[in-house]
Amino acid sequence: MLLRLILLFTLIPFIELYILLAIAHRTSAQFTFSLVVATGILGAILARRQGLQWRQRMATQLQRGEIPTDGILDGLMIFIAGALLLTPGVLTDLLGFALLIAPLRTLVKLKIRQKISQSLDSGVKYQYTWTNDANGSSADHDRVIDSYVIENRDNPDN
Repeated sequence: MLLRLILLFTLIPFIELYILLAIAHRTSAQFTFSLVVATGILGAILARRQGLQWRQRMATQLQRGEIPTDGILDGLMIFIAGALLLTPGVLTDLLGFALLIAPLRTLVKLKIRQKISQSLDSGVKYQYTWTNDANGSSADHDRVIDSYVIENRDNPDN
């Protein structure tokens, strides 16, 4: 997973830069810059509008006492779409706009649910433990020392 993230965050910017330079070469730098700014502004407006609609739906569901499981994934994807649309580039803009389309978001939610279900069914679980020993071993929990403090008021130096 870490390798995928490293590849994602290193390769995508180079691919985006290549596409932007290719567009600038075939058209003009002004057109390319205008395209990046326009998609950023349009994306921010659309993501904000959908975010406000999402917040309204969530509030309504919560007032009715419903658990908004679908709404949580929708909100996450709208947030990711907004971040992608504010990132300069053609691929990120296409992905961001795709996440703002409700039917496509439904397909993504279905895939996410399937992935979670598969990982739960296969028994893949993550457990994190904490130790305070430098060697990584946990403390001896079988031995308990019970004590209390007696303050010596006769000797002010202590």
